[in-house]
Amino acid sequence: MTKTSYDVIVIGAGIVGISCALKLQSEGHRVLVLDRNGVAKETSSGNAGAFAFADIVPLATPRHYSQST
Repeated sequence: MTKTSYDVIVIGAGIVGISCALKLQSEGHRVLVLDRNGVAKETSSGNAGAFAFADIVPLATPRHYSQST
């Protein structure tokens, strides 16, 4: 049996976990990703595994809040 060592272990293979793992790997780290059900099988699957900046940015900016006087 061969032993392998890792620099980082990422728990969760959703969009965030995989993105972090890819970034760390691109920087030369040895990365292991663990997930109980597989890549994007839980929350990321239900969220379509996508970023929706157009839906977030307008709601998070102050100019979109109405002020009552």
